[in-house]
Amino acid sequence: MCIVAAIGVGGYRRFAKGSPALLLLALFLCGLAGGMYRWDAAEQRFEENTLHWQQQKARYTVVVYGEGERFDSDAEPVIRYPVALRQVAFADGESRSGKGNAFLYLPASGDLAVPGDRFDVTGTLRPFRYYANPGRILTEYRHRAADMLGNLYPQHGMVPSGPVPTGEFAFAANVQAIRAYVAEVLHSRLPQAEAALVQSLVFGGGYNELSEQLVREFAATGIIHILSVSGSHIALLFGAVFWLGRALRLPDFGVAVAGTVLVAVYATLAGWVPPVTRSFIMGTAVIGALVWGREYAALHWLGLTVAGMLLWTPYLLYDISFQLSAGSTLGLVLFFSPWRNFLRRYLPFAGRLADAIALTAAAQVLLIPLQLYYFQAVPVYAVLGNLLVVPWLEAVIILVLPALLLASLWRLPAAGLLQAVHWLLQPALYLNSRLAALPGALWYWRGPQALETLFYYFLFAAVYFVVRRRPVLPRAVQIGSVVLLCLAALYGYNEATRPTVCLPDAGSTTAVSVVHKYANIVYYRESERPSRSEVRALTTALAYAGVRETDCLILAKRPRERKLPLPARRVVCLEDAAAGQGAAGDLQWRLHNGILHIDCGDARVQIETDAVGTPIAAPARGLYIYNGACPSERRTEQVVQVQPAAVWFSGAPAFLRGEAADGGRDLLRTVGIGVYSGRENGMLRATYRDGWQVEAYR
Repeated sequence: MCIVAAIGVGGYRRFAKGSPALLLLALFLCGLAGGMYRWDAAEQRFEENTLHWQQQKARYTVVVYGEGERFDSDAEPVIRYPVALRQVAFADGESRSGKGNAFLYLPASGDLAVPGDRFDVTGTLRPFRYYANPGRILTEYRHRAADMLGNLYPQHGMVPSGPVPTGEFAFAANVQAIRAYVAEVLHSRLPQAEAALVQSLVFGGGYNELSEQLVREFAATGIIHILSVSGSHIALLFGAVFWLGRALRLPDFGVAVAGTVLVAVYATLAGWVPPVTRSFIMGTAVIGALVWGREYAALHWLGLTVAGMLLWTPYLLYDISFQLSAGSTLGLVLFFSPWRNFLRRYLPFAGRLADAIALTAAAQVLLIPLQLYYFQAVPVYAVLGNLLVVPWLEAVIILVLPALLLASLWRLPAAGLLQAVHWLLQPALYLNSRLAALPGALWYWRGPQALETLFYYFLFAAVYFVVRRRPVLPRAVQIGSVVLLCLAALYGYNEATRPTVCLPDAGSTTAVSVVHKYANIVYYRESERPSRSEVRALTTALAYAGVRETDCLILAKRPRERKLPLPARRVVCLEDAAAGQGAAGDLQWRLHNGILHIDCGDARVQIETDAVGTPIAAPARGLYIYNGACPSERRTEQVVQVQPAAVWFSGAPAFLRGEAADGGRDLLRTVGIGVYSGRENGMLRATYRDGWQVEAYR
């Protein structure tokens, strides 16, 4: 953060004595100290509120302050509202003033609440469940930034009183009314699917109303960023306003003021998400430079904007939208112009193609480790998506905004513009689906390790400075980095051929992945009450480990009427067979007396199934995985006799609570057996190197 701020404060200039840059740097350091104090105070307040309110059954008085989000679950659909706690009355008669916020879940069958509505809810405030797996989006920091304490569920069979309008959050209520009016106009003139898509294009979000296939297609072509308001939306709007002003020969100052106000209103309707805030500040600086004839240093303003946003909300450092926005903008600032000039020199006949290649490559080059970490995939045809599809969608955005402004004043031209939007969407969606259907549209890879990410950026920086002829790094360091990268690749290849076992943290849903020489077997046990969040956490963790499909999927129970967690070449249901065996590559598995044995060379993994049997000794100290149930004392003694290298507990952490649990855990550890649980240790991973070596994510 300090490095980014130094770039922003100094630009490319040296700090001379008496220079204003020294004063700016001193002010920044003072702001940094203030931001650290503010962050520490916010952390203490959050921990105190969490200790007071979570897991407490009480009567909560809450006020809605934001727009609700609909979730279509397997049971009754619900709407989740962000609410502010105002009063908490406990069962013993104690009453306190509420501090903090929460998510209130209400049935979707009732009337929609608006910001300012008050509810009296009798129920329990439950803490958020964060699955400790690598590659996940760090939503807990987003919740901390919003002072979100947990989920508030009304007591079963009770309906909250209200809503009672309070007049509080009137501004937010007006914003929601405008968004509701926009949705009404779009749904009245466009088909339902197109209206939902246009609303996402204009204001971002709303993924729950889009089909899964459409979202996958936008991700495969690398243009999913256009479904959330980002810097491209702000730049497009600023550019359209200035083009219109120049076409009408209006004064630049008036156009700048009108454009800034218009974009600020648009950003308010979009919710002032981090990419919008960053692009609004930088866009305003560009307009100021154009109006007053000053020089605009993009890298300078990027550093100042990022540093200022982090000072105000330090949790943004962990926000994925902030990371992607800042990384892509830095890539565009550093690499777009030189790469465009290079391509135009050698591709003079394809100027627009050269621009599209340079734009896409510059925006993505610094984000590849982040994309692999969060999504484990990189779009291959992103250049074609930005060249062929994005212009149609940008035209849609430009036409929708005046149509919405005219809808309440002059309906005829508004209807004509929306009809044009419908015509523009057809070729855009068709081209996007054709590109997404091309072979190899997504390049899949496992999540990168920290050392691999460091090598990527180090090698990229070395190559960049060599091409730019800036001897920042000595040639010996550059050659050494290449040699180290090759050695790291050989080490990674050697590690990939070793037997590896992975147990993601996915609540009560269990999946044990065993990989040996690129063949894999996955044991899957669905929880009694499966949730989408558990399955999503599980599949993301497996994809991070490089498992997107399995050679053999072993099910503990017959599958219900739902999709399998991941594609499988062979599916085996243990519930239909008292015993069985099979193979996948160099992996051998067999079910014996209720224990699933998976052998990979000299290594063995034993997994308890629902039909609990007697464990048997492995040829080498193996891994023993409980099914999540609390074992008896006799069971613990049987496991001790097997002498596994480690014992893992999947699903419910009943074994890890209470005196009996502590006694069993101590018994296992006394004889040198490691005890691990997903809830305590996060995602578990073990690699066989003359014995199992266990790694915990947390």
